[in-house]
Amino acid sequence: MLICQRLILECLKQKLLVRGATSYGDYYNKELVFIGPAIDDSASWHEMGEEIGVFLIPKAMFMIKDIDLSRVELAIGDSNIFDIITLGEPKMKVNTFKTLLVDWYDGKEYFNSIISGYPTILPEIHKKILHSNSRLDYFERHRKDKNVE
Repeated sequence: MLICQRLILECLKQKLLVRGATSYGDYYNKELVFIGPAIDDSASWHEMGEEIGVFLIPKAMFMIKDIDLSRVELAIGDSNIFDIITLGEPKMKVNTFKTLLVDWYDGKEYFNSIISGYPTILPEIHKKILHSNSRLDYFERHRKDKNVE
């Protein structure tokens, strides 16, 4: 999740909007073809998403449900995983669910700058932009709540 967050932020700084899915699990590949359960999971949930962001799919949440997250220390460099995740419900084309979301609020200015430079915004893209801006507001409120505690 830390790596994904850094990827999103760095791409936004470079004025790049990226899309895709990250997966962990079993897969098979031959040359440039990747298939398998991990690929199917991530691709299916990616297609259902209606906002920009990183979230754990239901299977990943089931896998970590027995882990006491308060006792886990996960860090890359100076970042701790618990500084960048929050519990929430991603906007989906299907019913949503509670899961861990990666905070990418630090990319808000870059994101809005990219979007404002578009000559036109199609309806199907507009909805994702609205949901993404709503999510950025959610991350901002969550950060303020964390700092109050």
